[in-house]
Amino acid sequence: MYRIVKRRLMYRNTARPDMNEGCPEKLDWAFVKWVWNYKLRSCMITLGRLQQAAAHQQVIILTSRRQVKELLRSFAGRGRAM
Repeated sequence: MYRIVKRRLMYRNTARPDMNEGCPEKLDWAFVKWVWNYKLRSCMITLGRLQQAAAHQQVIILTSRRQVKELLRSFAGRGRAM
């Protein structure tokens, strides 16, 4: 929830760098509700699907920004796009 509020305040009435121009950041209550309830519903469904996929391909579950940074750093020296 913190990141939703932070992003909303940082890009209020402007487009984020990853969005098309003319699409200003807005607070969407449906999205806030989805994030709030994610652990209760969607997370279990997503984890189940990841377990199924893990039977025939590598699945990496990252639970923090630090883990994301470390994984990206490990790809940096490989010389190939992800």
